[in-house]
Amino acid sequence: MESVSLDFSKRLTDQRFWLAALGAALAGFHLQALWTATDGNSEALVTQVLFWLAIGSLLWSRKETLRLESQPLPSAIGLVLIGLVLLKGGGTFLNPFAQFAPFVSALALALLASGLGGLKQYVKELALAATLVSTVLWENALSLKAIAQVTAKLAYAFLWYTGFDVHISGTNIMLPTGAVDVYEGCSGFHGMAQLFKLSILFLLTFETKGWIRKVITPLIAVAIAFFTNAIRVALMAILVAGGDKNAFFYWHEGEGSNIFSLVSMLLFGLFCYTQMASEDEPDEPDEPGTPAELPVQESQSV
Repeated sequence: MESVSLDFSKRLTDQRFWLAALGAALAGFHLQALWTATDGNSEALVTQVLFWLAIGSLLWSRKETLRLESQPLPSAIGLVLIGLVLLKGGGTFLNPFAQFAPFVSALALALLASGLGGLKQYVKELALAATLVSTVLWENALSLKAIAQVTAKLAYAFLWYTGFDVHISGTNIMLPTGAVDVYEGCSGFHGMAQLFKLSILFLLTFETKGWIRKVITPLIAVAIAFFTNAIRVALMAILVAGGDKNAFFYWHEGEGSNIFSLVSMLLFGLFCYTQMASEDEPDEPDEPGTPAELPVQESQSV
């Protein structure tokens, strides 16, 4: 009993213990804020949980080698950032600061732990946190209307090649007995952003060999989400033309809409499984133009 008490007292004076507790508290704060802001949107919540778990796992695997040597000024900056997160990073997620709160929290924890000079130890963790909050930047940088137009064209192509009498005008896909308009919300942007973030999570968490795989993995993720959503839009057009409003609602706003997201995630998960490096797989060159090592063979003269 005495040894347990001594161990607990030691933990209370361990800097790693308090940093881990603070990190867990901030992660819980963000998850609660996201739950409130999205009315329990399971997809967004699961993504954030995965990222926080990945960050925690990366840190835990290196807990004995991390240099914890912060200085007063970086620690003060970290505490100020945490205070701002607690004051402005919750609620409805409507203010711009709340959108970036997970990254600000990760940066604040890194400053508290190791100071400015030690930030380089947390490149992967900070990259994961930045990826988690990157959607808001893409929404402002990209034209969702342009993405919706491309989605409409691809859905039209699917219908035309499968024999439907279909026409397209802008984002309107028209069949003889009905038409659908592909709004920005149906462009597939959020699905593409979701799989892109998961691709970065995969690359930073699991070992993959070769620079080619690292480049194509995010591209494959975006392509899977884009094509899956285009198939969904084509299905919507067929249902509208058939006059089945109940089926349209099920696949557009009901539980059926989540099936396409699940299918795209499963397809991407299968792709990631095939890309994971095995122990007996030869290394690929990390730089383009660098020849791979070849086994030495005995040569004979004739």
